[in-house]
Amino acid sequence: MTALKKIVAKQNMYKSATEESLLNADHLSNDDFGYLQAIIDYNLSPENLSRPGDMWRAEPQEKVAFYSAANQELKELRLVSNESNFNEYYESPRL
Repeated sequence: MTALKKIVAKQNMYKSATEESLLNADHLSNDDFGYLQAIIDYNLSPENLSRPGDMWRAEPQEKVAFYSAANQELKELRLVSNESNFNEYYESPRL
């Protein structure tokens, strides 16, 4: 399972407990992209990477690697999604 899909699965666990609509990792809306980007940014923020006494030395590095990989996946997925939307718009018949 990719880093991004792990984040989606974890968020869906929270969302199901609050009866919110679940995320679909294969079909993300613009709102979903923003939501996931905010989670990634939050977890990569300096205050969440450096809490003295809470983490072993390797833990912040592992966290950075995980969320950086998820960030890259999200960017690539957004590019594919934008390209798909662009193609659908320009390939659809016009009146």
